[in-house]
Amino acid sequence: MTTPRLLPLAALLAVAALIGAGCGSSSDDAPSVADAQSAYSSIRTQISGLGDSIGGAITGASRQTDVQLADSFAQLNDRAQATVERLRALEVPDELSEEHQALSDALDQGTGDLADIARAARASDADAARQAAQQLIADSQRIRDTRAAFERALNDAAK
Repeated sequence: MTTPRLLPLAALLAVAALIGAGCGSSSDDAPSVADAQSAYSSIRTQISGLGDSIGGAITGASRQTDVQLADSFAQLNDRAQATVERLRALEVPDELSEEHQALSDALDQGTGDLADIARAARASDADAARQAAQQLIADSQRIRDTRAAFERALNDAAK
């Protein structure tokens, strides 16, 4: 049987492959602007769709029971959290990190507002729901502003 004699050779080759995989230029690991633009495209679509859905949920809130409202905003919160996670995972060049972080933080704040609305609706607390909705509206402006700044920086970096 030749298998036992091949094990040391296989182990040596595996170690060599791991060492070779660790070598390389760190500049190749830096995300490109084109890669960031491409990856952000679907996130941008998620953000837009989420904004449309939130607008519809707020507009239709008066026609829903507290339970329906809580469920609607809990689902929106889940979608928003998934969007924030995707945005935070987006790799961008260092020159875009500040705008990227600002947009991530703004979306995260809006996500918290959605959770607050859902909690207030679950508790049948109309005042808390109204305050959370007003906070969401205020935070929406920050989201729009930071989104525009990030997209502008992303486009400028591509030039």
